[in-house]
Amino acid sequence: MDASLNLINEIKNSDIICVENKYVFEKLINSLSLSTKAKIIDLNIESLSNLNFNQKKDLIKKETDPLLLEYKNGKKILCLSDEGSSVLVDPFSGFRSKCINNKIPHSIMAGPSAAINSILNSPFFDGSKFVFLGMIQNIEDDEDSINLMKTSKYPCVIFLPPYKIDNFLQKLCDILGVNREATICISLTTDKEIVFSERLSRIQKFLNKFSDEEKQSNQFALVIQGKMD
Repeated sequence: MDASLNLINEIKNSDIICVENKYVFEKLINSLSLSTKAKIIDLNIESLSNLNFNQKKDLIKKETDPLLLEYKNGKKILCLSDEGSSVLVDPFSGFRSKCINNKIPHSIMAGPSAAINSILNSPFFDGSKFVFLGMIQNIEDDEDSINLMKTSKYPCVIFLPPYKIDNFLQKLCDILGVNREATICISLTTDKEIVFSERLSRIQKFLNKFSDEEKQSNQFALVIQGKMD
């Protein structure tokens, strides 16, 4: 595991550190031979995997809202994401919105980005433009995203919810056709990274090799080829 010098300094100097998973955080600081006297707030994101998006949001809000008061009391707070795209798609995006609304100064230290790494690993990206749609929870209810995936000449990047990835891919096949080319990126920027480019129907078969438990423990980004003329 690695980290920038800025992050190392923030870990050392923060009063409160809010993390997605305490075990992952401890693994990080042990690998860097770091110690911290900060109070650790563990969101324990993995335990929320069976909840829907709004339920997760409510529970995370309950944990992070008190941090605003801690800041007003002079505490230095670090919110530390595990993987994915910081601020764009992570548990602390709602908390950052509150900081903006309350005019609370803050800064972002972006680490490896699954969104950028997925598009760079895709054979459909020519180095010009792409469309980032973020995490889509219910594809059938998201008409704007469906229309973009159908009509955009640029590749579209989406994050897939692990707990219903099979159903999600089947719906994509129904909407875009089984022969639409795509790249599935699994747990990018980790030691479990896998990149597989094929037709959507072949990607479905490829994912059938993974057990439900394996799917739950990974993160998935999908790059869908732009509409061909």
